Amino acid sequence: MKNSTKFLSFNCAEVDYLPESNLCKSSNFGIKKEANCMPNVLSRTKMWKVFLLFFLFSASLQTFSQNLLSNNGFDSGTTGWSASPAGSIFTFSGQYAYSGNTLALNNNDSWGNYYTWQTISATAGIKYDISFMASTHNPVYYASVGYEFYNSLGLIIGSRVEKRVTGSVYNSSGYSKYEFLGVTAPTGTAKIRVVGYTNGTALKLDNVSVSLTSTCSNLTSGGTIGSNQTGCSGFDPTPFTSVTDPSGGAGALEVIWMKSTTSSVLNTTTQSQWSIIPGATSLTYDAGPITQTTYFTRCSRRAGCTAYVGEANVITATVNANCQGKDPVCLSRKSSVSSSSLCGDATKSYGLWFSDLKSSANVACPSQYFTVKSGELTEFCDGTAILKVVGCVTGGGASDCITATVNYSGRTGTPPAGSPLTNTHCSGYAPNVGNWYYYPTSNGTFSGTGIFAGLAGTYTQNMAAFQVGTGGSLNDISKFGASSWFKINLTSGGTNNWTTASKDGDININLGTATNIASVTATANPTSICKGSNVVLTATLDAASKSANCSPTYSWVGSNGFTSTQATVTNTSVQAATTYTVTVTFTAKNGSKCSVTGTTAVALSANCCDNVTNGGQIGGNQRNCGAFDPAVFTNVTSPSGGSGVIEYMWLKSTTASTFTQANASEWVAIVNSNSATLDLTNISQTTYFQRCSRRAGCTDFVGETNVVSVIIDPLPTAPTTTPASICGTGTVTLKATCATGTTATWYSASTGGTSISSGASFTTPSLSATTT
Repeated sequence: MKNSTKFLSFNCAEVDYLPESNLCKSSNFGIKKEANCMPNVLSRTKMWKVFLLFFLFSASLQTFSQNLLSNNGFDSGTTGWSASPAGSIFTFSGQYAYSGNTLALNNNDSWGNYYTWQTISATAGIKYDISFMASTHNPVYYASVGYEFYNSLGLIIGSRVEKRVTGSVYNSSGYSKYEFLGVTAPTGTAKIRVVGYTNGTALKLDNVSVSLTSTCSNLTSGGTIGSNQTGCSGFDPTPFTSVTDPSGGAGALEVIWMKSTTSSVLNTTTQSQWSIIPGATSLTYDAGPITQTTYFTRCSRRAGCTAYVGEANVITATVNANCQGKDPVCLSRKSSVSSSSLCGDATKSYGLWFSDLKSSANVACPSQYFTVKSGELTEFCDGTAILKVVGCVTGGGASDCITATVNYSGRTGTPPAGSPLTNTHCSGYAPNVGNWYYYPTSNGTFSGTGIFAGLAGTYTQNMAAFQVGTGGSLNDISKFGASSWFKINLTSGGTNNWTTASKDGDININLGTATNIASVTATANPTSICKGSNVVLTATLDAASKSANCSPTYSWVGSNGFTSTQATVTNTSVQAATTYTVTVTFTAKNGSKCSVTGTTAVALSANCCDNVTNGGQIGGNQRNCGAFDPAVFTNVTSPSGGSGVIEYMWLKSTTASTFTQANASEWVAIVNSNSATLDLTNISQTTYFQRCSRRAGCTDFVGETNVVSVIIDPLPTAPTTTPASICGTGTVTLKATCATGTTATWYSASTGGTSISSGASFTTPSLSATTT
């Protein structure tokens, strides 16, 4: 391809586009086309295909850096541009113009120095790309394009850098692109100026550009995506996942997704068969329903890079060609029931039809047609269904109705023997029976009210299976409906003794939009925990929808990174408040996947209990005769285990020396005994003590110490003494008589004093005065 360049330089989307001199003009991007926009290097169709692709996705692709100049294509005349001498520039279009409006400087080919320029802010150290589309009248004379840098005082830094313009608008050399790429603004730069100069010939300018030079540290791996899926036309693939993320390089990640319905390979040969998916810029992608086999891939790059070099694998969403009419029921669902109109005749609107109901009680059946008063078709994912229809006879009273309740099973997309049956009486009735499905097995009952009170019978399927689909009512071709034929076997004729000779009947109904009835309840036990505790998660499918019979698969995801594929699972050692979501997925026989979700939350308790595991020890035992102030009970070892502040409570008992559940009522809590030690002021009877402990946030004082005792012995009976006397200096022997079991102790004073002996008698030291 002559002079072609690449729209995207990577295999993910190597889409050819025309070189800038041939592109059709877009004011959004400053890209121009030839005047006739009829390039000969690409077909018109391909050129516009590529151009539109660029237009639609330029925001995400960012192939071209933003042009910092204003009015760079001169669509607003000379606005934003200066000239010297004044008035020496103007814009023109048509012949000799590059595209649209083009700027002319010194169009009269006069001698002298002619300049045009635009000045914009710039930053020292930053790299810029500068370009011009330019031509002259006569390149023999000097014309140039270039740039200059200025400081904040308006003084030029260095000198102008320029390139001579060598083409002429009057011959084949025409316009050329003059570029200065990766120009670094020098120290002190405040402004950059682009300049056109000529002397002796005209200078023609267009598409002047100043942009930041792209810096790119691109990916080294595009990662992988998943996964291949299969279904029938219209199936909704589960979202494509990022199995491994793109990696390598530096900078923000930018992503696009591409698809093709014709090629499973993406390369330079097949690139034109692939298209970018608008808005698909995440690592994952939800394609939505598809009607034909489609191939998908993910492409990625780092911010600042042009090429999407990160190319993932190609995955396939396959639409089976031969699965029309297969079981479409994925989630159990309900549909309302209404009457259908025979061949579109609203006067013959009915849902039930009975061939020849007759009464022997001289009560006429007003009509064979019964209009639907109410009804519902419930279809379950396990292939069964229940239809309940209340039909009231046309021309009868509001309560003259028969209720049909039918159980169906064996749902299939393959027509059973004798099916489908279609309506041969209505002109133009030609439904697409390839999309129908069937219930070949059924049983049911009938009951009546009003003139049909007491009527009862059983339902037996006749001829064809119960058939469901667009036009399935056999009456309204454009509406989704159902029909079947049956025999009514009356077991009771009711009050009016109804009979039927043929027993024939029909069901011809339209069905409303199906509403899914399946649901899953996610529960957590407990819902409030201490940090590090376990949580049991349970996903319970509702019983009414029979979803548990449909091979569900489970996927738990927690905000703490937890995942599981079990219906019931334990998340151990939970460290933070967490929300859990369970997705239960079912797969219909046509390959369609559907799912229901449930959520549950687990909170960390504000009063969390992480209790002690050991109550420690206290000391110590004490004993005294009579009431006394015992020493402080000490903390020998502190409680341990658990976490949080320790809370204390002391117990006492005057009857039990150990603490058990059996004698718990004999122990009482000591008021304000909330420390590791205990100091009591006076004890007058034997008492036993125990310290209990717990962690803050806990209810139970599970930490129990040993029991300590304070024994109070009774005071003994006072002894009787026998005094003695001597004359002069000498010793005497004193005697005391004590109560049984007691021993006399002799003191040096009548109160207090020091113990000097014990026993029934005491011989004093030598005395010279009366002594007590």
